[in-house]
Amino acid sequence: MFKIVTSLFLTFCSAVLFVQLPTVVSAAPNSSDDSKTNTESSLPSFTQGEAQTAVKTLFDWKGSNPRTSKVGTIKLSDGRQWTVPAKTHFQSGPKAKDLYNEANEVKPAGLADVDLEKVPVIDAGGDEIFTAYVFGDNYFEFYVNGKLLAVDPVPMTPFNSNVIRFKAQRPFTIGVMGVDWEERLGLGFEKFRSAPFHQGDAGLVAVVMNAADETVSVTDANWKVTCPHE
Repeated sequence: MFKIVTSLFLTFCSAVLFVQLPTVVSAAPNSSDDSKTNTESSLPSFTQGEAQTAVKTLFDWKGSNPRTSKVGTIKLSDGRQWTVPAKTHFQSGPKAKDLYNEANEVKPAGLADVDLEKVPVIDAGGDEIFTAYVFGDNYFEFYVNGKLLAVDPVPMTPFNSNVIRFKAQRPFTIGVMGVDWEERLGLGFEKFRSAPFHQGDAGLVAVVMNAADETVSVTDANWKVTCPHE
């Protein structure tokens, strides 16, 4: 079994991770300078009870550890409405290529069994080729220079990892949105074994390498995270 292991794990419902490096800049996609929006988003918001389910499941997995990737909406005390667990491009975005995915019977023993030449190179504006290896618990969207390059093909389970190849010119911007899926919509809980309200956990690992197999960016203590909701 091929696995990507990390020491970076955090709990989030939806989050955007970013880091700044000398030659590669990674930041939140679609960031706004609107001071009014920033002020409103910094104020506390409150909801009560579970959200209304709009989509019963985005992905039907009947193998080991099946989970329900529901989507719904919930009203805030100030009258606004949120999509929970998050607004995503899962249904419309280009799916990232499998590195390991039981749902598609892609189960290499290691990187030596992965033919990267079969992974198409996405044009993000430039000539230098980069390869990103991403594991999201549960879901991610990968951006370069504000352009959505790929989304996780599995919103919740089975746990999977992906590879994304793209060409860009340095310096460039990488943005990764991560979503920890919830089965108790609006409450942040999962249904785990005999626990109907399990807090769960979440995490995201990303490694970006150049054509010489040199690491140019990796999720570590330099990365920052912000938690938007809309």
